[in-house]
Amino acid sequence: MADAKTSAIHQEVEAKFLLVNDAEADALLRALGQRTQLTADRTLVVTDTYLDTPAFDLYRAGLGCRIRQRGTLGPDGVDAGRWTFECKSIASGAGEVKSRDEVEQALQGPTSVLDLLIQGPVGDFLKAHLPAPLAAILRLVNQRRRYRARFADTELEVSVDDVQVVDLQDAVRGRFRELELELVHGDAETLDQLVKDLLATLPLRVSRLGKLERALWMAGRILTGESPTRASDHLASLLKPQLHHDLRLITQSLEVALEGQDPEGAHRLRTHVRRLRATLAACGNAFGPEVIHFSRRFKALADTVGDMRDNDVYATTTIELLKALPAVRERTVQNIESLLVSERKRIQKSAFAVLAAPDVQILFGAFREWLDARAPDEGPVVAEVAARELGRRTRSVRKGLQGVLTAADDAALHVLRICIKKLRYVLELFEPLLGKRLEALTVLLRGLQDRLGERQDACVAISRGQQLAAVTPLLPQNRDVLVTLGRLQRERELKVEEIRCEFVARKGRRRLARVLNDAIRSE
Repeated sequence: MADAKTSAIHQEVEAKFLLVNDAEADALLRALGQRTQLTADRTLVVTDTYLDTPAFDLYRAGLGCRIRQRGTLGPDGVDAGRWTFECKSIASGAGEVKSRDEVEQALQGPTSVLDLLIQGPVGDFLKAHLPAPLAAILRLVNQRRRYRARFADTELEVSVDDVQVVDLQDAVRGRFRELELELVHGDAETLDQLVKDLLATLPLRVSRLGKLERALWMAGRILTGESPTRASDHLASLLKPQLHHDLRLITQSLEVALEGQDPEGAHRLRTHVRRLRATLAACGNAFGPEVIHFSRRFKALADTVGDMRDNDVYATTTIELLKALPAVRERTVQNIESLLVSERKRIQKSAFAVLAAPDVQILFGAFREWLDARAPDEGPVVAEVAARELGRRTRSVRKGLQGVLTAADDAALHVLRICIKKLRYVLELFEPLLGKRLEALTVLLRGLQDRLGERQDACVAISRGQQLAAVTPLLPQNRDVLVTLGRLQRERELKVEEIRCEFVARKGRRRLARVLNDAIRSE
């Protein structure tokens, strides 16, 4: 039940930085202490239950809605604390200091979405965006160390947040850390100058996503939020929400990639673009030539991050292999790590120039407009499209399998991997219609795709290693580096050969054919 006492809409002004660990948080707090009068406050446990409609109408309108419990962490645990019902506009992007509208109202005590009354200032803020009842979508459990910072005529609330993303089955879907500077008193220009001063002296990473967006990104495809699709529904009724969902994940992955810290940003950006293009391919000619136009433009976006993602995989696996490689001098490891860092910066700079360009946001906006213009009853019925696409992709896998049986070479394995991946995407697209009937086939295909993906990553890493060796000067001091790079190449070549033999050796080919054909026939 909502309390009669409520607060008005106000503007929240804040800056957020990503943190790797407590040591990085402490370094930033020390820097703040040198510039402000910094005092420790309470440690809180903040639990946010985020709400939205099944179609994510609030998120698509740029709003985040939550029930928040603030409890103080003490020697006897967490107290019941204070409960509020809150709604905020979503602020994301490259700006160091972000501002957004916020409205909250007090609740009398523990409240769930089932007994929440949508009234008062929050209800007024929301009512234009609620075509369906609200439901819980996820929870954030945040252990928050709070501080107060004062300088000149400005006061800030400083929070070191350690956040766990929890789904509706109480499974932890991710974890992240942030340091947040929120303006309590003063002007935004003063906060902006403080942030610029910190950025000039510390290797900080501005958080480009709010907590809700980062949590939704981490939860990924678990949160489709859509009601079951019927076989008699028209294609647009299935594809519109799915494409909106894919575009949301693409947008969030882009922001994570541009933060430059988490390699998963580039990887997921490319993966979600591929899923979106697979969904567009299922449209066929139902929605006109724009389908091909958008598919090509999104492919160009995926190609831009491809080089960055491949290099991230190469760098990560190289460090892992170096640790396991015997008799490698520490100085050699340091020199190779330095080369990897330089190469990553070079590739990132080139990719960021494209990803941060206005053309990307123009593409996203044009795609949303095109998608929203689709009528719910547009296109053929879902059952017809599902039968066509499943048949087409299944035949493609059989053909790819026949290529492996006939040629037994690396090129045939690469083609088979792509065919398997596209069949998986179609199975996942039509899961609302198919239910769990094809789950066993999906699991099998995922395992095959992952194993073939390991081989592909190793092949790409071999090529990367050759490129890195080629740009390393042939000088005496680089001898150990070049020798070690050669040893790493050999380890990767053995990995490629091991996986290749699993599939192309006579026994492996026959087993693969039997397993795949049996699985496809049984489904």
